[in-house]
Amino acid sequence: MSVNNLGDLVEIHNVIVGDFVGQATLFRSARASTSNRTFASARRHPAGKNEEAVRCITVDSLLAGLDFRQHVFIIKIDVEGNELRVLRGMEGLLRQSKGFVLLYEYYPSGIVGVGLKPAEMRSFIADLNPDWACMEVGGRLVCVGVPGDLVEAMAAIDTQRNPRCDSCGNFIVGRGVSSDFLEAGPTRVNVCGAGGET
Repeated sequence: MSVNNLGDLVEIHNVIVGDFVGQATLFRSARASTSNRTFASARRHPAGKNEEAVRCITVDSLLAGLDFRQHVFIIKIDVEGNELRVLRGMEGLLRQSKGFVLLYEYYPSGIVGVGLKPAEMRSFIADLNPDWACMEVGGRLVCVGVPGDLVEAMAAIDTQRNPRCDSCGNFIVGRGVSSDFLEAGPTRVNVCGAGGET
């Protein structure tokens, strides 16, 4: 952080972020640190090299004592299907904050792989009552209606099949913050069954 002069702005915590405070098992990948997991898969991670106990926290516990109502937050989550657990652990922040912009990956097979249901993730996002939502389509951001089109776009990903990779989608939702800051100038579209434009 000091190389980029961010030392005064960034705190680093060597923890797992989830929906509880305690100890969790980290399954380390032999392939890449981006493939580490906090769950045992059916494949039992043949590329795994070891397991270790790591402290697990919630975002709400990390920020305990901060008056969320006075702050706007920018949050990015991409944790290979465990997004819902991270979101549940920051529910206080999301519900009480002055505003937020949430960037997340919706990865149905990853969600199932960690023992959750994609419908739970869709419901949680809709219950946040976002003011606006965008999704990535063909490398650009497009706005979708909330909550209906957003939930429909996420549900459409559940049924997509791509032989080269698992289907997933990137989304940005916000509440209490204007979407005007999005430099790409997203256009509003109606989302059809496969997440495309009409």
